[in-house]
This record gives sequence, structure tokens and C-alpha cells, in this order.
Amino acid sequence: MDKLTDYIGWMGALDFACCPFREADALILCVLSYFDLRPVFDAFGPTPRVRDCLPMIEAGEAKLRITGGDLGNSEVFEAAVRSERFGNLTMSDCEDILKPDAALQFAAVTFHAGDHFSLIAFRGTDATLAGWKEDCMISFTRTEAQEMAAAYAERRILAAADDGRDWYVAGHSKGGNQALFASCMLSDAAWERVTRVYVLDGPGFCPEVIDLSVMDRIDGKTTRIVPEFEVIGKLFEPKITDTRIVKSSQEGVVQHSLPSWLVDHGALAETDAFDPISVWIGDTMGVWIEDIPQDDRPMFVDELFDALGANGMTSLDDLGIEDISAALIELGKSSDVTKRAMDALPRAIVYGNAAEDKPDEPKKTGFLSRMTYSPLTRCLLFVVLGICVILFPEKVVQAAAVVLALAAALIYVGLTVRKLIRQRWAMTGMRNQIVLSLVLIALFAAAAFNEHVTFILGNTLFGALCFAEACLSWEKAAREKGGRFRRVMYITECLLTFLCGVSFLLIPRVTVGFYGVYVGILLIADGIVRLIRFLTSGTDTKRVQTAGR
Repeated sequence: MDKLTDYIGWMGALDFACCPFREADALILCVLSYFDLRPVFDAFGPTPRVRDCLPMIEAGEAKLRITGGDLGNSEVFEAAVRSERFGNLTMSDCEDILKPDAALQFAAVTFHAGDHFSLIAFRGTDATLAGWKEDCMISFTRTEAQEMAAAYAERRILAAADDGRDWYVAGHSKGGNQALFASCMLSDAAWERVTRVYVLDGPGFCPEVIDLSVMDRIDGKTTRIVPEFEVIGKLFEPKITDTRIVKSSQEGVVQHSLPSWLVDHGALAETDAFDPISVWIGDTMGVWIEDIPQDDRPMFVDELFDALGANGMTSLDDLGIEDISAALIELGKSSDVTKRAMDALPRAIVYGNAAEDKPDEPKKTGFLSRMTYSPLTRCLLFVVLGICVILFPEKVVQAAAVVLALAAALIYVGLTVRKLIRQRWAMTGMRNQIVLSLVLIALFAAAAFNEHVTFILGNTLFGALCFAEACLSWEKAAREKGGRFRRVMYITECLLTFLCGVSFLLIPRVTVGFYGVYVGILLIADGIVRLIRFLTSGTDTKRVQTAGR
């Protein structure tokens, strides 16, 4: 199996008259669309050739507009520019529009191979917050970029002479969604000229926003290509008959990157099944989105991206610890709508169940999909945790501390290395971040090899979690309208978890055995209180019975 650069090396000397258009060619042209082509149009006029990009490459001025960094895009771009097959293509109608205030990011370009074919390529999401916000907006509205894509395709196809050439519409990621939308909205006259639509790992349409029957007309001329580890294309997954699963040279979510897709003797290197983990992730994201009511999604998206930009960040390329901290602070001030949406994500990850107001629907696949409704699970977890603290007081605390320190070190060091790579290892402005990375590594080492540090970290972790749980119980007690008994049970939960938190923070190591028994009893008592509330709740009982069926 070959990479796209190998394909270009093999086919590069063959023009499209000699060797007609192939699916791999659509992938390569979509890679080209991720580069800022405006300087080429400025220098060479309205119809430059792809090979006119060469001076830009040699000067090191080729700008890649993509989220996630360069994962082989530049190599594909340069190989294509230097080849006869792609270098001789002409380009036209380059549009590249970014309006952060309007959450608009749209880019498209049309490639022409003489009178053989023309291909409209829509760019996927770049690294701007505006582009990512626009991605989220497809869950509750038609976006301006979708409408612009439809107008662009209609205008380009009908403006061209009807000379019998093949017309292709293609896009990757968000560009795939725009290619899908544009094709569905084309007039009959324009659609008749389209030979094929290529949706490359792009999301589909939210059924509450767009009638999915619009895809019926285009299904026969549409090919959907996705990697084995499909995540982005699982969002509102478009039901296209001709769906291909392609192998990748990468692992995990990085398979979304086009340069990682493989070809075999010039054709796509296909496989028959998705990676099981990607299926779970896709199902989880679907459940999470369904859990957020349609009317709440606009406010959630606005507040989420306002929080991300609170520190002045406009691009994910600039993401740093300060931006994350500022975002978390802003999210803490957000509305109940956003807090409920954020709370729904871990619930979807762990349980995979549908929204709580849909008790009669079958439960969806989740990480713990075989377990019963979440309140019962939490009761059991508190009881089990209490027993573990009684039997193994130090071991539980130490394990939690080591895991916490390792997770913090990996995440922050990963962000630091990612930023250094993008800055080509320049240390400018990175001193504090590098120092903190070293501190976190040292903290993990201390937690792993120094029992005293491990004990303090573990106690702090469990104390913080208990305080957080106490706050949630108090909030539920304040909102409870189902009767005095349930309110009392919530207040009891709050007091028990608060006492657990205080106890964890005050446990002297020399008396850990005694305090372990005390804290364990508190946790078991809290679990029993939760179980009583659960069993006396008619609504919850009905849900469990429904799930059991």
C-alpha cells in the first residue's frame, strides 16, 4: 500500500488525458485546498496553474490552513505542484473568507483539467475559533458557509460552457459537509452536469435542521470515504449508499488527516470494518448532542466559544494553559444551559444513555451500557469505594494520586511539546510553560516514588471530589420540587459527602487505618442514602424497569 505522495510519484508523469480522473485525485486536490492560495492568484491572475505555487513553496511561504498541524500536507502539496499531472491543472474562483464576529469561515477553489473535468474543492475547518464554532452550529441551524457553498457550486457550474466535461464536487471534514449541502441544494440544471460528489470524512445534517430526504436525489452520484477510525464523519452520519472505509498510515483520531489515507495500485486501500473504539466515540458524541435540547444548543455554543476566547485567543494554534484556565473560569460563570450541556458529556461517556426526559427510548451503547440507570450505579460506586477505603486505606489514596499526577503531566507536557513543534522549537515566550512542565514531571515522579507526597496528593484529590459531589447534592436539593423527603435525602447526601471531604483532608498518616474506617463508613452510608432515595423515587424506578425491558 502507498501513501498519497507515492501515488503522485507513480502517476505524476501521466496527465488526465492519458490516465483519467481517479478517487485518489480527489483526495489530493482537497489537500491542496487547505493551503492559502490567494498569493498565487494575486501574482498570476484569475486562472493560475497549480505549478505557479512553486515559488511560494521555495520561499517557505506556503501557509497551511488546517487544525492539528502539518501531518504530511506539505509533502503532498509540494509533490503535486512539481508533478505534470497536477502541476498543469488550472485554478479559478478562489474564495477565502473569515469573519470571526459572524462565526464564518469559508474557502473554496475550482481545479480544471482542460476540457476533461473540473473539480470544486471546499476546504475543511482551519484552526480559527470561528471555524470551529461554525462546525458546532450545524447542530441547530444552517450556517452561512453552507449557503455560500451552495451558491458557489451553482454559480460555477452554470457559468461554465456545457462542453461535456465532468464536474466533481468534493470536500474534506467540514468541507465534506459543505460539498454534501451544496450538492443537495443544486438546481436540476446544475445537478445534471455533476458526475460525482466526494464527501471525505465529513459530518452530515442535523435532522431537526435539514430534512434528510434531500440526500435521496444525490445518493446515486455520491461517494463517501472515511478512515477506519472515523470520528468526525460519525457526527450526524450521512447515510450514503456508496460508503468506502479506507486504511490509514496513522492511528486513532489522526486518521482524519487526508495525507494518512492509503492507496493500493492507484485505488483506495479499502477495508470492511470500523475500529470498535471509533464506533464507541461516535455513538457517545451522538448521545451527547441528543442530550442537549435543540433550543439550548445556540446558547451553549455561544457561551462555550466566548469562554475559549476569553483570554484573547482566536486560533487553536495559540492554545496555552492561560487560555484553558481563562476558559474554565468563564465556563464557571456560564448559564445553567451550558452547565447542563457540559454535565451531559461525562454522562454520555460513562453511561451512553439518552436524555433523562426520554425514559421510554432504548438505551444507547456507552462505556457502561450494560449497567443500570446512573443513580443506581453511583450508589454502588459509593458503597464499593467505602469498602475499599476501609480495607485498603493507603492503597486507594496512593493509586489515585499517581494516576492524577500522571494525567496532569501527560496533558500539559503534550500541549507544551505541540506548541514547541509549531514554533519549530523556538523558546520565545515558552519559559513559564516549560518550567511548569518540568514541575509536573517532578510531581509525578514524587507521587510515584515518595509515599508521603502520594498520600497528600491522594487525600487532596478525594477531598476535592467529595466537596464537588456535596455541591451537586446541595444544588439538587435547592431545585428539588418532588417533596420534602427527597429534599431531605439530598441534604443528607450533601452533609455526608462534605464530611468525607473534610476527613480526607485532615487524615493524619499515622492514624490512616482509623480514619480509613471512619471515611469508609461515611461513604457506605452515603451510598445507602442514595440507594434509599433511588428506590423511593417512582420516576427513577420506572426508568430502571424500562431499561430492564
